[in-house]
Amino acid sequence: MEETWEEKLFVIDHKQREWTGHKAVRAHLPTWCSMHYVPKEKLLELYRERWPAWCNDPPDWFDDDFKAAVPRELLVEVNNKLWGPTTKEGSIEV
Repeated sequence: MEETWEEKLFVIDHKQREWTGHKAVRAHLPTWCSMHYVPKEKLLELYRERWPAWCNDPPDWFDDDFKAAVPRELLVEVNNKLWGPTTKEGSIEV
């Protein structure tokens, strides 16, 4: 998967749309492959860095379907507020 992270420049998303560029490919990794195979620390760093910018100025691929496809566990590790409301103690309400 390291090769995909470093070299792949396009991805076909869940709606059969093609997106180009490293950031799009890297952002889509957890939506189409197991988290066991992605460079998790690099992905966490990318999501922590880019998620706020994607929210403020969303790329075309950053839609509700994309966000729903990102594993909950990943979003919680990026920022537990990304998944939903929390209790007063800080844990996520289910």
